[in-house]
Amino acid sequence: FKCQCYYRNGTEDIRLLTRYMYNQEEYVYFDSDKGFFIPRTEYGRLDADYWNKNPDILGRA
Repeated sequence: FKCQCYYRNGTEDIRLLTRYMYNQEEYVYFDSDKGFFIPRTEYGRLDADYWNKNPDILGRA
């Protein structure tokens, strides 16, 4: 996976993107602005649906 942080207005507004890859292709990512996982492929849809329904996983993302 790959994590990226974007700082807006200094450190007051921070956006975290955590991208999950398989075979060099992004299949799902977490966007801290939205607060949930977003699928990029059909394979990612299964993981995103499961992770978004699990509050423990969302709390760690």
